[in-house]
Amino acid sequence: MFDKLKKLPVLEFIYIISLNCILAVYVFFIFIIMPYCYDDNYQLKEMIISGYLQYVCIYIIVPVYFYLVLFGLSVNKLFSKIVYFFKFNTKFRRVMYLLLCIILPLYITDVLLLQLILIILGAAFSLAMPLMLLYSYWELKDKLPLRARKIYGYINKALSSILSLVMVGLIYSFTRELPAVYILTILIAIFLCLSIKIEVVTEKIKKYKWHSIPLWISVIYATLWGIRNEWVMYYILFISGVLLLMLIFEKPLLKWRSKNEALHIETEEYYKAKLKQINVQKKIKLNI
Repeated sequence: MFDKLKKLPVLEFIYIISLNCILAVYVFFIFIIMPYCYDDNYQLKEMIISGYLQYVCIYIIVPVYFYLVLFGLSVNKLFSKIVYFFKFNTKFRRVMYLLLCIILPLYITDVLLLQLILIILGAAFSLAMPLMLLYSYWELKDKLPLRARKIYGYINKALSSILSLVMVGLIYSFTRELPAVYILTILIAIFLCLSIKIEVVTEKIKKYKWHSIPLWISVIYATLWGIRNEWVMYYILFISGVLLLMLIFEKPLLKWRSKNEALHIETEEYYKAKLKQINVQKKIKLNI
């Protein structure tokens, strides 16, 4: 019984529920609290057009990124199967999107008001939108030719690195006084280590260690006592922390990445084979 419970993606579900609870609070603040700050209808309309669109961008980028973090860190077989089940079953995925829209009472209210801008914003703020973008992002890779996939892979790594730095900045600006900032920053640091070829970075550092260490100490010294800029210091400390993670936990991180990648390949091949089998059976029935 205990062995069966261990196989359940408990941590993954806690992660998803926590993320969506934070997003629900965020949506409540934007849609319910903010309009009361504006008495004039014209001012409210201006705020909807300019302000809400900015919040939509943040609302979409943050969950998509943290879903990618979860997918990149998880080594749970059942969780991987659930993710790929929806990837290879379009009908079930569309039903999931619909349910995630309906589950948000705010979206139903927007639809009943019959205002196009509110319907669009309601859809953008629904729980389905981040997943819709994420699955579309994955489907794009499958439709690309083999040569283009390599370029896509490089772009993907570059985007992961840039988004990680952006996300760290967003977290620091919004939650710098909360303990959660440390947990989220560590998650991003680990994901960043798993997203790039850390063995290349660590080899270079080990090879040129007598050049790297004095340079590193000089940069930290200049940041702490010379520049004295809060944001520069934060980013330097974050990058230093990532490099330390790479050097200290190189072997466990590489093992974790290979396990994660092997699990994804295995699950994807399983569903591809299953899909081929279903298509063959359909063709046989049509011929009969």
